[in-house]
Amino acid sequence: IEELDSPTHLQLKQRLIDIQRPPVHILHFDGHGTFARLCPNPECRRLNYPHTLSCGKCHQPLEDIRARGYLLFESPTGEVDPVDTKRMLVGMSRSEIRLVVLASCLSAKVRGANMLASGVGPGLILGGVPAVIAMQFSLVSDHAISFNKEFYKAVH
Repeated sequence: IEELDSPTHLQLKQRLIDIQRPPVHILHFDGHGTFARLCPNPECRRLNYPHTLSCGKCHQPLEDIRARGYLLFESPTGEVDPVDTKRMLVGMSRSEIRLVVLASCLSAKVRGANMLASGVGPGLILGGVPAVIAMQFSLVSDHAISFNKEFYKAVH
């Protein structure tokens, strides 16, 4: 088991492609997740509820922005860095990951019949990750701890 010193997405990508270290076979993300519309304004980048049609901060129209799943990493400056499926797959495509465990709320949520790739977990499967465990609904911390304990006991 190896923990990242800094929980940034960049550090995760660097670790996944580091050929000087043992390959990562199981990636466990224990953090926040959401399903939202991301404001396209580069100075705002606020996450908004899926039903919201304009940004709650800068009032940018969101009608053409699809709601999707995000894992919430820290940015190098300590702010929230929402990472969607496409960004998650960047480092994973060159790694030896066999299983991704997303212990984060709404990491398997999708919206609409044709929107399977809108959820992080389903999107990772479509992107070639062999197995993903993700959460369709909000997750209570105590339940996540119990799940992790029993799951890894069974895997070990």
